[in-house]
Amino acid sequence: MKNVVLIVFAIACLTAHSQEISLQKRVMASDSVVLADYDSLIGFYIEKDADSAMYFINFGIGKPGGSLLYPFYKHPNFYPYNSTNYLQARNYADSILNLAVGSKDTALCQQLRHAYLFDQMFRLKTNVLLATPNFFADSANVALFQSVMQQQLQYDAKNTALLDSLLNVYGKKLIVDCPCDINAVRAVNLIIMHADANPTFQYKVLSKYKKSIIKRYGAEGYAFMYDRCMTNLGKKPVYYIYNRDNLIPDNVRKVNKRRKKLGLEQMAN
Repeated sequence: MKNVVLIVFAIACLTAHSQEISLQKRVMASDSVVLADYDSLIGFYIEKDADSAMYFINFGIGKPGGSLLYPFYKHPNFYPYNSTNYLQARNYADSILNLAVGSKDTALCQQLRHAYLFDQMFRLKTNVLLATPNFFADSANVALFQSVMQQQLQYDAKNTALLDSLLNVYGKKLIVDCPCDINAVRAVNLIIMHADANPTFQYKVLSKYKKSIIKRYGAEGYAFMYDRCMTNLGKKPVYYIYNRDNLIPDNVRKVNKRRKKLGLEQMAN
């Protein structure tokens, strides 16, 4: 019986290796990024060989559509995100993606791109820790979780200050006509949404740039952020798109009137 188990295990390893080689060949041969192939290949390596994972991310960054691979750098297995290899890989990716933007926008795009990563990296790491069985039974694990959470709060504050400063320079252009790649565009949305510790900033941005935010992120996206802001201010939601505390509207008709102005689906009475 033991020999049978070993044979089955060996076959499984050979099959996995064969699949890995096949994926490598497809990734190396393709002129542009095939995201599904990269997703599988990076998924294979990221658990056991982070350097190889970064190599293939870097390899794809230079291909058409390669900017879509940049979010792989936020993977929790790269934590604490400060190894020499990791930083060199990210810097290489930045240098390639910066070629696609005008020289006057390089600094802006790189700042926002990093803000996107900083917004996501520590959130994903805390999610992994929270999902680990019996993780909090060990005081060392509790300390690690608290450390990661503190990093998240620090970077949220830095990102909020950065966006506030950039909006003072670029205004609504930063939201509607951002001259950067998709990762930078995502950053603006995420920074506003995750500035929970600074709801006055959220309110200022959502009020001043309402039309621009709706144009870029849609009416529902705006309503979600606005309701979240109201919750952070200790008030009830306005549109009830974001309703963390499962509150019941005092006046559904009034809520639907507000929803109608944004073109949102009506709430059931």
